[in-house]
Amino acid sequence: MSGENKQDVRKTVKTAEKYREDAKRCRELLDHPVEPEVRIQLRLWAAELDDMADAIERGAEASARKEFARPL
Repeated sequence: MSGENKQDVRKTVKTAEKYREDAKRCRELLDHPVEPEVRIQLRLWAAELDDMADAIERGAEASARKEFARPL
């Protein structure tokens, strides 16, 4: 396997802090004029991202990932 094809796993795994930053960004976007449906989605994402951060901090990340996984 060449060095170019290897990914640094640490770059793809999110930390609790990163999930919280993403949740904060969703809440910041609520300050902008957006459609009601978008506001609802941003609130849902913020809550889910905060829940993921909580799960990581509790050591329950794997079960939270399954709970929040969405079918394609």
